[in-house]
Amino acid sequence: PEWLAPYLEVNGIWAVPGEDVRFLAFEKNETLLRSRYQSNNGGSGWYDEQLTDGEHTFDEIYHDVWEVFFTPSPPLAKAIRDEMDHLGLVPNEYSSAHIRALYSVSVRPLRMVENWVKNGVNCASNLRPGKPVFVASDHKHASRVVANYSKSLHWPIVTHASNPDPPVHLDKADNQLSRSPRDFYDTFIDLYLLSLGGCVTYNKGGYGSWGLIIGGNSECKHAWKRTSKGIQNPCNFTTASYQPPSGSSTERQPLFLEPME
Repeated sequence: PEWLAPYLEVNGIWAVPGEDVRFLAFEKNETLLRSRYQSNNGGSGWYDEQLTDGEHTFDEIYHDVWEVFFTPSPPLAKAIRDEMDHLGLVPNEYSSAHIRALYSVSVRPLRMVENWVKNGVNCASNLRPGKPVFVASDHKHASRVVANYSKSLHWPIVTHASNPDPPVHLDKADNQLSRSPRDFYDTFIDLYLLSLGGCVTYNKGGYGSWGLIIGGNSECKHAWKRTSKGIQNPCNFTTASYQPPSGSSTERQPLFLEPME
């Protein structure tokens, strides 16, 4: 609308935040049907500012809301379960690491990717000492690093072999409308495997933290930072006696609610 255009132009290529749009609409006595904006915290900052005493925070309720409103289709749910069985993962019996290597770039030096993957694994081992580590990344070199690091540490560190590798990006994939839903399966398999461990470490972007809050254990996390000088406060691998899962990956307890009719 004409009344909004000057504000967007003043702010260059960036749109004003959603709450500002709402205030502007109120001042102009305009009816605003919907506003949409991207936030690195999923909107939790705005949501938590509206809370009254006794109400649960965004991170505390997100898992329950997600579980009710979003259930994987039966083929996707089966693919997630099959991959967990294949990797030997049991819900809440492992930790996860998400490595965002290609944030805003298309290439990275392989040595840099290797250092980031190893640091992510190390940080994840601190969250659940003695447990396996699952790794998801947007860089295809990560799977090779995971395999080599697992051998060198003699520790179960696993990753999902996606096709294509890395998985199709939800927002940036070409020809989205003409793609088959199965083209996006690997993206959701990684997301749910991140979440089902219950503890997540992550660096850049919102994918890893998204998996964390879907999992419902939002306090079990570690966000590490990288700078032009390297990794800030790098993690060391926590050496502990391996603790076998208390359950079995083959025990077919439902991972998800049944799809609604």
